[in-house]
Order: sequence, then C-alpha cells, then structure tokens
Amino acid sequence: MKAEDILDQIDQTLDDWLSPDAMRSRPEGTPRPDRLSADARQLLIRRLVDNHGLTRMSARHAVLAVEQGRTTVHAELVQTEARAAMDEAMQRIRVAMQPAIEAAAAALQRMAEAVKQVAQSVQGGEWVDTNGDPVEPPERPRPALPRRDGRPAWQTPYGPARRR
Repeated sequence: MKAEDILDQIDQTLDDWLSPDAMRSRPEGTPRPDRLSADARQLLIRRLVDNHGLTRMSARHAVLAVEQGRTTVHAELVQTEARAAMDEAMQRIRVAMQPAIEAAAAALQRMAEAVKQVAQSVQGGEWVDTNGDPVEPPERPRPALPRRDGRPAWQTPYGPARRR
C-alpha cells in the first residue's frame, strides 16, 4: 500500500458523516418498548379471561385503567394476575439459571480453597511456586542512591537543547 492510498483513506474518513438518525437505529428483531407493554397487556387480558371469566372487553378496560392509575372493580384482580405472571416468569428464570449458579458456586468453593492454601503457605514464611513446591525467595532490589550533583532527575547534565 502506498502512502498516497493511506492519505486518501484518511481524507475519505474525515469527510464521512453520520446522519442524526444513525444513533436512533435499532437492530432488526429488537422489540420496541411500546410493543413490549402491549404484549404484557395482552398477557394480562388473556389471564383475566381464562382464570377469572371476565369478558375480553372488561378485562381490557380493567388492565388499561390499572395501567393509567385509575381504580376499578377489577383492579385487585389485575394486580393479582400481574404478580402471578411475574412469579411464573421468575420461576422459569430460576430453573434456567440454577445450573449456572451451581457451577459458579463450585468454582468459588475451589477458589476459596486455593486462596486458603496460599494463605497458609505464606503464613509459614515459605515461598512456593504454582505447583506448591518450595522455592528460594527473590532478592530485594537495592534502594536507589541519591544523586551526587544535587540536580533534579528531570534536568539534563548537558544544558539546554540546541536550536536547529
């Protein structure tokens, strides 16, 4: 690649721009927040119809009223069903996460045992390698000697730089 090619790439990059909408773009398949609330609303309506025998329209009005903060005859039913739906969802999440939690707990247990072993070996004053075999302790570095000429470390002994 020639230097001219590289400079051309830099020039093209400097002239490139993003539209204001670029920052608002969303990958395909990502649900919109208003769509999520509509799905939750439909779930509650379906649960009220199936579990409590409400009509679809009365269940819809009850869910919308609770969502808007108004009190209705069925407000407690809506809240109870919402809690029940969340409890069911959390139970599914707990079941799905249980193997990962158990694996993490086992790994933390092994790590705690290793740290305990290292702490015991350090407490005895022994130096050990990664296999637990004893080794010689490293030498301590000598302290730096103070400068004899009394000038700060950042100052050069050769004077100021020459002009070119």
